[in-house]
Amino acid sequence: MIFIIYYCSISSASLEISDCKNLQGANLDGLDLQRALLSGENLESASLIKTNLRSAELERANLSNCNMTKANLMNAWMDDAILKNALLCDALIGDQLIRANLENADLTGSRLYGADFTYANLKGIKLLCKEIEKTKFNGAIYNGDTIFPDNFIPEQHGMKKASK
Repeated sequence: MIFIIYYCSISSASLEISDCKNLQGANLDGLDLQRALLSGENLESASLIKTNLRSAELERANLSNCNMTKANLMNAWMDDAILKNALLCDALIGDQLIRANLENADLTGSRLYGADFTYANLKGIKLLCKEIEKTKFNGAIYNGDTIFPDNFIPEQHGMKKASK
């Protein structure tokens, strides 16, 4: 078993998080997890509202059903992450989500600051975001349930519609 210790600031107090296998369903709202090493960890159904995950390593992490509303994910590495049914409303997102699974996620109001969704699963996602024109979508898959901003044409951004 791998033990990783993070020191997170909550106002003036410190919190020690160890044994990341127990983060499923954890309440991590408002924590400063900048540069946290969470690759491959299970954070399913965790609450990460207003959490600072700037430059965090979240590759292959399970973030399904997480509430990441207003989270800071700038420069976070989320390649191959699982974000099915995740709430990312009003979040700051800017870096790699290559091959990430965002099926049925909600990104309403999020700022995408040049995020890279290359080959990502965007089936059923609510992609009503800001800065969407500067985002990379090459090879990303969407379906008839995917919600785009008005006048956004997915194929012009390199996306492909999934066959039934």
